[in-house]
Amino acid sequence: MRLLIIFVSFLFLGSSSLAAQQLCGTHPNSEGFDLQTSRLLNNLRAVKDGVPTPRDVSFVPIRFHVGAKNDGSGRISVSKVLDQLCELNEDFAPYDIQFFLAGGNINFINNTTFYENHSATQNSVMAIQKDSRALNVFIVESANTGNNPGDGVTLAYYNIPRDWIVITKTYIRDNDATLSHEIGHFFSLEHTFNGWECGAYNTENVPAPTSPSCNSPATERANGSNCETSGDYICDTPADYNNGLGWSGCDFTGNVLDPQGNAIDPDERNYMSYFLSCPDDEYFFSDQQNAAVQQDLNSFSRNYLRLDPVPTVPVITETTTLNYPVEGETTDAFNYVNFQWDAVPGATAYFLEIDRTATFSISPIRLIVYGNSKVITELTADRNYYWRVRPFNAMSGCAPTSDLTSFRTGIGETSTETLDFVEAFTVSPNPVFGQSELQIRLSSEEAFNGQIEVLDITGRPTGVQRQYDFTTGDQQLNLNIDRLTSGIYLLQITTNEGRLTQKVVVAN
Repeated sequence: MRLLIIFVSFLFLGSSSLAAQQLCGTHPNSEGFDLQTSRLLNNLRAVKDGVPTPRDVSFVPIRFHVGAKNDGSGRISVSKVLDQLCELNEDFAPYDIQFFLAGGNINFINNTTFYENHSATQNSVMAIQKDSRALNVFIVESANTGNNPGDGVTLAYYNIPRDWIVITKTYIRDNDATLSHEIGHFFSLEHTFNGWECGAYNTENVPAPTSPSCNSPATERANGSNCETSGDYICDTPADYNNGLGWSGCDFTGNVLDPQGNAIDPDERNYMSYFLSCPDDEYFFSDQQNAAVQQDLNSFSRNYLRLDPVPTVPVITETTTLNYPVEGETTDAFNYVNFQWDAVPGATAYFLEIDRTATFSISPIRLIVYGNSKVITELTADRNYYWRVRPFNAMSGCAPTSDLTSFRTGIGETSTETLDFVEAFTVSPNPVFGQSELQIRLSSEEAFNGQIEVLDITGRPTGVQRQYDFTTGDQQLNLNIDRLTSGIYLLQITTNEGRLTQKVVVAN
């Protein structure tokens, strides 16, 4: 079942209080709503005039800003965000629109004020964090605005002047069209019941008033004779007086009359309505709504959505296999466990979760890893743990999570800072000017095998890596770095006994 809007407290049908009913925060009383209507009407005029728009699939960068308290608590799982990306691409596939993660990643904001009272940070945290080249979605504890939300709760809204969406964290998930509804607003659409947000009209057998409750244009007639100047201004969406508000089931059977005394028949399956209980795959945008969305997307004002190149990565349908720690095994050490899994074709990142319980609900470690291994040093000795991994890339959030694996940490400790038997370790030249190789010089009292890897300053693998068997005594080896651009990197040698790290500056 698709959940467009969920009531979290009792709502009085027919109440005149906007706050008591408003669950989508984009409505005629919103700041800048006149701009929204003007955009929609301009888009509809352009469609009517036959302004050409591209026919191929349009790719839209989307930036998810995931909020949390200062200490990182309260944040939703990355898996929820990936589920949402998958849901959006399923919802918009019939309209040749696909979304991809702007920059290939997700933005995390650890700020208690933003997380708990986002309205207070609109001119500070949110304005600074906004991506000027993407559709921005800010995920917070609650999308409510103001100090008195009334009897209802705002689940999400499109902020028209600031051109971003704010959504309550519990509505970022699959099988939920809340965000698809708000993206409809982002692309200029209004509610099918535009004007009735301040109070639904469900009175039977009595003609509706000539004006809706929110001081919008005239009430739309059942025969559509005033469809271009009333309601949502879309003529292939029938008259709707917010009849979905509180209606149970997918078929509206009330005998609600328009001002001329004719019964209306709202479309329960439209994304921009408030009907809740229709089958998941039956919701849709009408042809004219889609035309307006396409016109808006391809308009000059949306040029910023076309500045970044579209990632050339495949859709990921398979998951990974976990290699270490293996099911039921006890690790040698607890403070240095190297988690390893199979690389998945097309995956550019992996979401790693580790916790004491299989529900990942006690104190989970959750990390985005840019590679198929990760050393974790925060585990406790002699404890059972569970772990799983989910591959993804900028275009694909639908890949399943791996099977769940459990293991137990040992009681031994590993040095995680230095290798005591390594007497000298240098990297040259440093800085690197126009050279394609680094020279690694090392003197060791013991032979050992190590993985040499170059990471960028954020810890992402650059693809420069090799295994090497170090011998006793002095030795030198060369490492090809011709794929590295100018920047600051970390050269790391990882072994079972510890690791060595050197900062390297490349200035090509």
